[in-house]
Amino acid sequence: MTRWHAWRGPLWILLFCFMMGIVASCVRWLSVDMPVTQVVFWRNFAALLAMLPWAAPTWQYTKTIRVRIHAYRSLCGVVAMLLWFYTIAKLPMADAVVISFTTPMFATLAAVLFLGEVVRWHRWAAIGFGFIGVLIIINPQGPHLLPWLGVVSGLASAVLAAISITLIKHLSSQHPPVLMLSLIAAFMLMFSLPLLLLGLQTPSLDQIGLIALMGVTAQIGQYGVIRAFETMESSEASPLDFFRLPFAAAFGYIFFHEVVSPTTWIGATVIFLSNLYIIRREHKLKRTQGAPVVKM
Repeated sequence: MTRWHAWRGPLWILLFCFMMGIVASCVRWLSVDMPVTQVVFWRNFAALLAMLPWAAPTWQYTKTIRVRIHAYRSLCGVVAMLLWFYTIAKLPMADAVVISFTTPMFATLAAVLFLGEVVRWHRWAAIGFGFIGVLIIINPQGPHLLPWLGVVSGLASAVLAAISITLIKHLSSQHPPVLMLSLIAAFMLMFSLPLLLLGLQTPSLDQIGLIALMGVTAQIGQYGVIRAFETMESSEASPLDFFRLPFAAAFGYIFFHEVVSPTTWIGATVIFLSNLYIIRREHKLKRTQGAPVVKM
């Protein structure tokens, strides 16, 4: 294995983390004067346009498309995106990102409910430990309580993201990355069309620029995730997702003058340690029992 091959997966994840910081900044700017529902639609519209020129050479693989599983993943993605964008609009960027770190914990709960997986006490303890981290961030006894709707929407988005990530991992080995991103963008645009019924708002020239930047960077980030999953196990890639926090903290400070509180860093560390244990434990079980197959 060459040195480049060993570093390729982590570098793709870092690219994803950096791009998601840019996306979150665009969402924050746009949500000041534009409803979140419209931001979701324009994001998906721009993402599809950004992918079309690159997707054309991969259309020969469309006969193998599993429409149902792509549609299900994209529907979850649209609802998760809507909730996530609302969270970004309501919470400091670093706090919003840390709440999204609960995704692996919800993925474990989903495995119990839908796959019948047996989870023993040490993983339950890790999940409980992670939710203590969430409480530390919310800090209900502190002088600056986070808006509860923003926290709830962030947690709900993490639940749906857990489902979406599972399906992305399942699909990443079946289609070329560019084709898969194009399919997801097309389905997500279709599912976000009803959001226009809530009131179409014509974007200004400045907003068009932000929408274009958001669409391009979002697709680059998603491409990075797919390429990372080609070379890394989820147990190796998921801990690197923690780098979204310093990027979000940096962009929040530079563009919105947000200073990350000590409780956010402490809570983020608690959640990270919980996720690290859960991910490593699941990886060990998959090696001994075999990974479950997603059937749609």
